[in-house]
Amino acid sequence: PPDSRITYNWTEHHDDRLHRTIADTILTINEEYSYHIEAQMYEDEEIEFRVFEYGYRHALKHRNDTYILHFPESRIIFLYDYEGIPDSRTIRLDFGTQGVFDYKIPALKLLEYTPAELAGKNMIILIPFMLLKLRKTIAKKRTPENMEALRTLIFDDIIGLIRQNWSSGNITAADAKLLLELIQKLYNYLYAHYRECAQGGLNNMVNEAFVLETDVLIAEHNKEMEKLSAEFVLETDSLIAEHNKEIEKLSAEYNMETDSLIAEHNK
Repeated sequence: PPDSRITYNWTEHHDDRLHRTIADTILTINEEYSYHIEAQMYEDEEIEFRVFEYGYRHALKHRNDTYILHFPESRIIFLYDYEGIPDSRTIRLDFGTQGVFDYKIPALKLLEYTPAELAGKNMIILIPFMLLKLRKTIAKKRTPENMEALRTLIFDDIIGLIRQNWSSGNITAADAKLLLELIQKLYNYLYAHYRECAQGGLNNMVNEAFVLETDVLIAEHNKEMEKLSAEFVLETDSLIAEHNKEIEKLSAEYNMETDSLIAEHNK
């Protein structure tokens, strides 16, 4: 439900050798349903074992029943382009005479989606990582066609979708501002160092666009805060006025009761 309570769990643990392990994100909804999201940017054949370990340590820490471990629902988000990524990763747990159980972790292969498909699935929070779609292409060749494809991806697809989701109310101005900041950081990390991006003017275009977009979003966010503040003040004033009326009513009733008791006492 939209009013669900979300708990962001502490994901740092230490193994038996006191090595620190940190899961990416484990959320608990309404203190009942837990979800573990692990993002992977590079190929790693051990990822499923780490996910299992994080889930086990979370279940151990948060167990309510003495002998029941409730594992979170896990999913791996793959942020790199690799044809051999399966739809799920599996660990076979062999309990000997008690049987064998396959622990499956579904995979989300992010770069197989288009930005529009991502937004259509209400996963706009992952839109900054769409910048990774052209990572290999730009690394190999920075032709005019490839540079134009990068420009289109940034301005038409990614920023355009953020603006669209903000306008339709799917995200707030503060959300949109945060997403833009993440996109700018990722762009600077992935592409800003290329000579073609610097000398071709794309770096300046990106920086200027983000400054303008952010200024607009900050102004809109401030308006939203002012509106909420005004609504809060009105609501508070209304509650205070209603409270004062109730106090006056109770006070009048108390005085009448007191006067009645005094008159009765005098008799």
